[in-house]
Formats: sequence, C-alpha cells, structure tokens
Amino acid sequence: MSDEAVTIRIGLVSAQPRFTTWLMAAVEDSPRLRLMRVVMTIDRIDPKDIDILVLAGEGMPLQELILYLERNSLRGAILFSVEGAIDPKILMSSSRPLGWLSPEMTRAQFSAAIEAVYAGFNVISAGEESTGGDVEIESLSDRETQVLRFIVEGFSNQMIAEALQISENTVKFHLTNIYSKLGVSRRSAAIRKAIGNGLIAL
Repeated sequence: MSDEAVTIRIGLVSAQPRFTTWLMAAVEDSPRLRLMRVVMTIDRIDPKDIDILVLAGEGMPLQELILYLERNSLRGAILFSVEGAIDPKILMSSSRPLGWLSPEMTRAQFSAAIEAVYAGFNVISAGEESTGGDVEIESLSDRETQVLRFIVEGFSNQMIAEALQISENTVKFHLTNIYSKLGVSRRSAAIRKAIGNGLIAL
C-alpha cells in the first residue's frame, strides 16, 4: 500500500476546547487524516493507536517529547502554541520528525504539516521564532527562494524552468547556489533542510 493511500491516525492532547473544535474540522477536511483520541493529558494516549501526536498549548519540554516518541515508536509529533523560541539543534536531534506550528495557520496548512511530519520531515511554520539555526532565509535570493519552493512542491528542473520562464541551465545554476548556501549536495537534503529550518512555510 502506498503512503498516499494510508490513513494518518492522530492523537490530540489539548485542554483548549476551541483548538479541539478547530482541529476536528481540519481533520474532516482531509480524507487521509483520522482523529483517534482527544485527551487532556498525554498519559491517556495509547501510542499503539496513533501515528502522529498533536500537543496544543503548554506541553512537555521538547527533549522529553523526543524521548517519549522514541520510547513509544510514534511516527512523529506536532506542537502548537508552545511558548519560547525553537532550538533547531534540539529539533534535529530527534530520530522522529517534529512540527512546531503557529496557531494562526489555516486548516489546509495544518493538514500539509501533518503530511510532511508523517513523510519524515521536520516542520517549523512561518511566524514561529527559531534560535541557533544554521540557515537564514535572508541568505537566499528571491529567485533562489522561488526555486527552493518549487523543489519542495516536487517540481522537476524542466517544470521549474517553464514556471519561471528561464532555461534549465539557469535552474541548475540556482540549485547549485541553494545547495551551497544550505550546506547540502542533494535535492532531498535541500527539501529536508528547507522545511526543517522554516525556510519554506507550509
């Protein structure tokens, strides 16, 4: 069975009724997402029943969450409305993907973030503060950012060239610069770094 046909099972830990209602509507909007359990404390979640854990509001410290995910073999977790800045080094230290999301995101963006975490990517949404990251969006030109967004969306070099009305050689030139600035050598690594460092907002 392909990943596209798989239902993503979600467990929600939230003491905020408004957020719970919002998330239930977001899940209804997506045929792949299924809300398995809504609880107020994490100890009431059975990890065997879910793929992605969603924590809303104040939750456990990030390092404790990473240990929880690894102990319970969950696919990943999403954190909403957590106070404080993000240290990408801690985020990247997890063997399981994590999402750190802004409560201002749309339901479609939330669904895309769940899909990205399920697929193995770390996600930091636009508007969330990051500390200690080794890449900043300012280091990429506007055109490089456009090209990066297209590769995150799965465009081939030819498709990018057609969309931007430039030659494929120019696309390759931009990709070389992007890889150099991100410190990677492959397209897949650039995508992971772009999403993980919040360079491309979902």
